[in-house]
Amino acid sequence: MRHVILLCFSLCSLMTACITTPTQPVPVASEPLRGDEKRIQGAWVVIHNEMSHISTPELEGGIHIFFGRQFRLDTDTGSEAFRIDEESDPKRIDFDDGHSSLIQGIYKLEEGRLTVCTGAPGRSRPTTFKTRFGDRSVLTILRRAPSK
Repeated sequence: MRHVILLCFSLCSLMTACITTPTQPVPVASEPLRGDEKRIQGAWVVIHNEMSHISTPELEGGIHIFFGRQFRLDTDTGSEAFRIDEESDPKRIDFDDGHSSLIQGIYKLEEGRLTVCTGAPGRSRPTTFKTRFGDRSVLTILRRAPSK
């Protein structure tokens, strides 16, 4: 009986992880930066990161840098475009390196804290700020880096 329960739980988890709701990518903006695009500019320090509901503390302390409509990690030499839609609920963010599949996500920006939850490349956009085992989504919580 215990094996049947574990099998059912595993199947339900797998099926839940595979349920997706496709959404359109955030359109590319051409006008000057405004709203959250302006507020997100600068360096942010990772204070929590998890992938598929598994904490990744080795990424804590990393720096995410937003400049113009570009994004990069402090360890990267290149950058990728990011696009946001602050009119949606939850707010949407997409990352596009121009080579790999689009990474779709959601974000919230509040009082010096930025929370971003993204699906795996090419996968659908998350609808909540949670990850689940096996879904390859990533939740990152950042705080604004102190000014130098």
